[in-house]
Amino acid sequence: MQRFEAARLGLSHYNTGIACKHGHISSRRVNDRVCMACDRVNKKQYAVDNPEKVVIKKQNEYSRNREKYLATKKDYRQKNKGLINAAVASRKKRIITAIPKWVGIDELWMITEVYSIATLRTKIFGFSWHVDHIVPMQGKLVSGLHTISNLQVIPAIENLKKKNKFEVLNGF
Repeated sequence: MQRFEAARLGLSHYNTGIACKHGHISSRRVNDRVCMACDRVNKKQYAVDNPEKVVIKKQNEYSRNREKYLATKKDYRQKNKGLINAAVASRKKRIITAIPKWVGIDELWMITEVYSIATLRTKIFGFSWHVDHIVPMQGKLVSGLHTISNLQVIPAIENLKKKNKFEVLNGF
């Protein structure tokens, strides 16, 4: 399909079947004729070269459209209750199986206190705090246990940045 035909039909993209100057046979945008494969490559490279700018842009986008994002998230949760319940059940099972047999009642009490501290810090500071497993329970390199020595209370944003990664420190 030619660009003018796509524009006439009100489409945003068209595909000629002809390779761009970089060899991609991909659809192109009607308004500026940009190859979509080239555009993806350029965006990935920009994100690698400018990670802080990308983060700031995402944060600004979220803050401008926060209500829309929250509504979308709520809608997804309501439409996928079974999937979410299965994920929660799976995580609870992982936590239970990650508690070693040698953990006593005192240490189990301390673990519940760590979660209470996270809740208390959230109330005091006005932003969310998470209980983080220092060594992730399902890491790629290692898997940690659900013990008091593997838990820390950190700001939620730091926990979300960490994802499911474990960094080996000097001397550890």
